[in-house]
Amino acid sequence: MRYLVLIGDIVASRNSARRHDLQEQMKAVFAELNQNNAGLISPYTLTLGDEFQVVFNQADRVFTDIFAILAILPVKVRFSLGLGAITTDLNPVQALGVTLQYQWRIGRVLFQRQCQRSSRVTL
Repeated sequence: MRYLVLIGDIVASRNSARRHDLQEQMKAVFAELNQNNAGLISPYTLTLGDEFQVVFNQADRVFTDIFAILAILPVKVRFSLGLGAITTDLNPVQALGVTLQYQWRIGRVLFQRQCQRSSRVTL
């Protein structure tokens, strides 16, 4: 089965004097998005500092969620989407340890964007 993985990263969050407040805002946004769990296989989860990921089994709400995140968080967010088979066990409690068959491409794109200091949406 193919899944859709959304990975996000807050741009330049390490330089923010209000990093802790930002992380608390992210937790609140994700808690709200996770309440409507339609289509979620693994919920929105903070993974590394200010990075997050979520696993969907359908794409119906992906862009609605992205726009909700952008509307609430007062920062630039870099997003990357991947579609493919999951090669690890799915965790319905948190989206940690999830390996998408093509996830290395997603990580590469995010890394390239970090190096370019860009905040474009990458699909």
